Amino acid sequence: MSQANAAAQALGKLHGVKSPAVAATVNTQSLSSGQAAAASISNQLSQTTAQVATAAGAFNNLGNQATNALTRSSRSASNFALSLETITRVIGTQVIVRALNSIRSAVEDSFQGFIDFNRALAEIQTISPDSLENLGSEVRQLSDAFNAPILDVARAKYEILSNGFETTAESSQVLVAALKLSKVGLSDVG
Repeated sequence: MSQANAAAQALGKLHGVKSPAVAATVNTQSLSSGQAAAASISNQLSQTTAQVATAAGAFNNLGNQATNALTRSSRSASNFALSLETITRVIGTQVIVRALNSIRSAVEDSFQGFIDFNRALAEIQTISPDSLENLGSEVRQLSDAFNAPILDVARAKYEILSNGFETTAESSQVLVAALKLSKVGLSDVG
């Protein structure tokens, strides 16, 4: 007996069929129905594979979009960092320039005050026999004692000497009186 006949008889016995011809027919029908089921499964697998490929493409597209968004945000963050760094540098430079300008102005003011004071002492010396050192010391002491601007005290000393008070003692007494009066009257001596 051939293997096909043996398979047909075994299949026939399984389905309760006695004759080999009927078993072969049942076998052919089973085979056809198995092939149809296999074709259906194959078709469903093809559809599932296509759906999986579509989903994979969608996920790949989503991944590409996420990568592009991250790249753009990274560029934006980098540009923001550069802008922030530039702003910090500009502000730092402005602070330094202003500080240096303040120092320059303070130095100019102090030198200008020194020049003006020495000029006032030189003017006093043109009409007074005292030395420049003595005149400077007296003016500084009176300025400190009465908390008056040193240049105003020097100008007042010049005015007193130029109005005919010839001795240093007389001019000093008049200047002290004028400084006291300026404190009481809330005015200046210059």
